[in-house]
Amino acid sequence: MSTNTTDIKKQTTNAQSIPSNWSETDMDKFGWEQFQRGEAHQKKKSQAEVQTIFDKNVGRATTLSENIFHIAQEDYCVNIKKALLKIDTLHQYEALFLVDKADYLSDKIKEVYLKSQNIKSDFNCDDFYISFKFMPFSETLNRDCIHNDGFTLEYGQRKQKSKPSKA
Repeated sequence: MSTNTTDIKKQTTNAQSIPSNWSETDMDKFGWEQFQRGEAHQKKKSQAEVQTIFDKNVGRATTLSENIFHIAQEDYCVNIKKALLKIDTLHQYEALFLVDKADYLSDKIKEVYLKSQNIKSDFNCDDFYISFKFMPFSETLNRDCIHNDGFTLEYGQRKQKSKPSKA
């Protein structure tokens, strides 16, 4: 009997209960229902835990990137045109700063880079890692390439939550 991989995948993804070729032994229907409820509860709990970790780490990445953005502009007068964030994994992030070309070629960017490395070494740990990259800004820069490389979040002013209008 020959079975291809596609058939096996269909069989395993369509299984919703105990197949007929298995007989229940110690696990009666009540036990099986308890198992399914426990599994659903654990799945929700796991999703909530992952969401909590994600929110915490995106918050960390945002705060550190904002700090570098402001240090560059306020302490070193380096004109950052754009800051972008890439989420590699739940625990790994990359920030990309597009810097005015004249500032990128100046000695000021070296100081900003050193500050970013200090911040990186102070805050990276087992459950959070961020790297900071700098590159010169150009009007001809292909934004699609940057987006396709995974830098999908662009830094901007925090959005104010709109208050519901009273009618």
